[in-house]
Amino acid sequence: TMPWFSGFFLLFGLSAVGLPGLNNFVSEILILVGTFGSHPAAACFGFAAMVLTLAYVLRLIQNLLFGPAKPATELADLNLRETLVLLPLALAVIYIGWHPQPLLELLHEPVRMLLGQPEQALAAMAVLKP
Repeated sequence: TMPWFSGFFLLFGLSAVGLPGLNNFVSEILILVGTFGSHPAAACFGFAAMVLTLAYVLRLIQNLLFGPAKPATELADLNLRETLVLLPLALAVIYIGWHPQPLLELLHEPVRMLLGQPEQALAAMAVLKP
């Protein structure tokens, strides 16, 4: 009875568990791959936590959106203002999932600074300044 709410809830729920093609997948994969190289046990623990989170969120979505309707709870779907607020967020979730490179490029120089390569980071930042 609430198609717009259900669609946004499903999109954001699946994004939270790291569905490929949505924004959180990129970060989860980068973290797991990076961690696995130095601490395989921690990466396995993180993967197990992701699987448990997936089970929890899928059960939540199943019960909330596809479970039996409760007759006493009649709720209205999203109005135009709420839809216009959520639509750019949903588009950002999809865009970042399909094209994360612009955001990842913003992280190169700060990561170099953290890794102790300040001369390379400062040289790259000097090239970027007009």
